[in-house]
Amino acid sequence: DNFCFNCGAPRPVAAAVPVPAPAPVSETAAEAEEKSLDEAISDAGFTGSLEAAKEEIAAEDDDEGATLIIFDELADEMTLGWLVAANTDFKGRIFTVKDTKSTIGRGDAEHAVVIDLRTDRTISRGSQAVLIYDPMNKKFFIQSTGGKTQVYVNRQMVIDPVELAAYDRIIIGSTELVFVPLCCDKFSW
Repeated sequence: DNFCFNCGAPRPVAAAVPVPAPAPVSETAAEAEEKSLDEAISDAGFTGSLEAAKEEIAAEDDDEGATLIIFDELADEMTLGWLVAANTDFKGRIFTVKDTKSTIGRGDAEHAVVIDLRTDRTISRGSQAVLIYDPMNKKFFIQSTGGKTQVYVNRQMVIDPVELAAYDRIIIGSTELVFVPLCCDKFSW
């Protein structure tokens, strides 16, 4: 077999042809999707339960075309406005509003509030009002939380939510606060 029958010359030996390895068994579509989901969750730095994250993502996928709006998820430490004390021991003190919902009142170990007027003993303990920022409409509101202390805006008692305007005066107990918004029609985060 290695010689030419016509001329007797040796035939060139064919080079060995590598035989390709069998193709790996391909993943099923479900396995590929599961793997990409695990990678996405891992890449996002999620530290909770992978099963919980998968359920959440699956639930989001079920809402085709739906838009989820969550008002309480503005970035941390974004200043929305300020309340400036106009009298009492707090005169001149600035309370920075950073939450879409900021409670106002007199706090203690059992009654946490965001804007704490703790030295004003005419204010009942706990939340007396809540300052609300509506990011969709770029408006602020104040609402009484039903505490013992009355809440006033420009000397009018707050019974239902009241929309606030720049430099409105809020009175809670003996403390008068001037409202100064940062977010408005001209600017918002």
